[in-house]
Amino acid sequence: MLALSPLSTAAPDLLEALSIDALIDPCPPLVQPDASIREAAQAMTASASPCVLVVEADPQAEIGLFSDQAMVAAVAAGLDPATTPVRQAMLAPAPTLHRGDSLALAFALMSRTPLPGLPVLDHQGYPYGFLNRHRLAQAPLPQSEGLGASTAEAMPLETSGLALLTHIHYQLLGLHRHNRLRVYQRCLKLMGMTSGASRVALFKLHHREGNDPLTS
Repeated sequence: MLALSPLSTAAPDLLEALSIDALIDPCPPLVQPDASIREAAQAMTASASPCVLVVEADPQAEIGLFSDQAMVAAVAAGLDPATTPVRQAMLAPAPTLHRGDSLALAFALMSRTPLPGLPVLDHQGYPYGFLNRHRLAQAPLPQSEGLGASTAEAMPLETSGLALLTHIHYQLLGLHRHNRLRVYQRCLKLMGMTSGASRVALFKLHHREGNDPLTS
């Protein structure tokens, strides 16, 4: 259950500040709506995936999701897996996340569905990866590199807070420009939990993407 996840015990502001990116698994197989349930099941078996994503010819159209749970329900309902198109048994539109979304949003969406996980889209709305329910449930609380739990617990509030901000700072380097502002806003929320954070320079120019300076 997600309620027992170590991350679920974290402060809400911390969950808002941290992104899902480090927990994203590779994208499940993609199938067309006219593919049969059997073909979808074969794709799931070949990739050891708990689901397939059902996409139209336009990859940016609404995404459907067909899971092992849906396959069992379809067979129980008497549908012929060899001839029934997957569109008749899929969940559509499936709830989705985007790269850079917060852990808080992931927990909120995951708590509303029994799906094995949630599709993750890139910044253009194309399927990118998958946030597995079990991986989210088992993810540990983030700690600064080289610090054990006992050390982190003993750190002063301003030190531990700034360590978390540093963790977020490095997440920014991998984010597309589209999502960077949202993470800045999460950083500002987390700064409110720390003392002395306003005296630290968190953002600087690192390098350029083409002609576009990257500020992080």
